Amino acid sequence: MQKNLYYRSIMRRENTIKKFFLSLFTFFASGARLLLEVFIRKGFGERYFKLSAAAILTVEFGFLPFLLVFLQRKLWAVLQESAPMGNPWSDETMGEPVAAPVEPSFWAGYTVWYLFLVAFLLLSIKHHLDQKREPSVFDFQKFSLYGGSLQSYMLKIPFFKTEDSRFRECIVEPLFFMAVGIVLILLHQYLGWLLVICSIFYSVSYISAYEAGDNFVMDRIDEMISNQEMEKSFVDGVDADDTRGFTFRGYRPEREEYRRALLPSIITDDPDTLVAT
Repeated sequence: MQKNLYYRSIMRRENTIKKFFLSLFTFFASGARLLLEVFIRKGFGERYFKLSAAAILTVEFGFLPFLLVFLQRKLWAVLQESAPMGNPWSDETMGEPVAAPVEPSFWAGYTVWYLFLVAFLLLSIKHHLDQKREPSVFDFQKFSLYGGSLQSYMLKIPFFKTEDSRFRECIVEPLFFMAVGIVLILLHQYLGWLLVICSIFYSVSYISAYEAGDNFVMDRIDEMISNQEMEKSFVDGVDADDTRGFTFRGYRPEREEYRRALLPSIITDDPDTLVAT
């Protein structure tokens, strides 16, 4: 394929701010997807799933509840110190004290959280052992970034039977975990909030991945069109209606022979697409 220098330098401008935020989002989305995907998928690629990453997540989310409880207690202490007469639970209008709320038991809200982490770690170990029994990527038998296939028990759920992988990964799978999370929230389990947040990251990350794929294909199509229509637009000055919408924007040499002489320097052979013979 030929490379269009005008298209690649002018048309394909990157939004650096957007790229930064997407990279930051992807950093957090990777862990969020890993937390959920081990429960519904199997056969991950060697570079897609790493046991070390699962172990790190287990440790991080194992300490997170203690940090949250510590911060909550610190906040209560600050509110108590800043309240009138040192009692934040007094009713100033009635002049009568109001009973302070009883702090809930730690395990009452986090038991299911830690059961989830144990299940996550055990399943991660299983996925790691399964990887060792599968053909190596170095034997060209498997894509190393393969995101895995659905577990057989997930296919028993009606909506998961769809053949539209885009709809399933962007909507069905995260919606399933969000529904489970909402049920756990109603049961006063903090794990529910984690599942809801992870499901949002899960959905948006897949939407971004598919959008990037769409843009890649459209970039290749647009570059092909610009290659085919460059002569009409740049050399002959044909209107965009007759060049499938492509327009060369910028000053051009007044003489046609000069414009035609510049054309080979705008459209060149792409060394990345040349096949060695």
